Amino acid sequence: FTNSVEANEILAAERGVPVSSAVADGIKPGMEDAAAQTFDFLAEIEVSPIQPPDPVAHGDITTNVYEPLVIDPLMFGQLTPEEAVALFVEEANAILANQ
Repeated sequence: FTNSVEANEILAAERGVPVSSAVADGIKPGMEDAAAQTFDFLAEIEVSPIQPPDPVAHGDITTNVYEPLVIDPLMFGQLTPEEAVALFVEEANAILANQ
């Protein structure tokens, strides 16, 4: 059924947009407007560039430095912006040095 235009015409994308682009292109003209828009959307995002992966230690720095040691104290007035930046750079560099 996966690569059959005829079978997918019967199913009418009931199980989602067909994996095969040839089948999707073959049944799209017979689809209702909402389903055709779904086909168009998926075709558009398939060729869209993705964001690059996060840099090394991003999760560690965000979870263990940025939020608890920098943002929270800054928001509660326990650090000045200048102190927060200095602390962030120091702690992040310490983590990156161990990578």
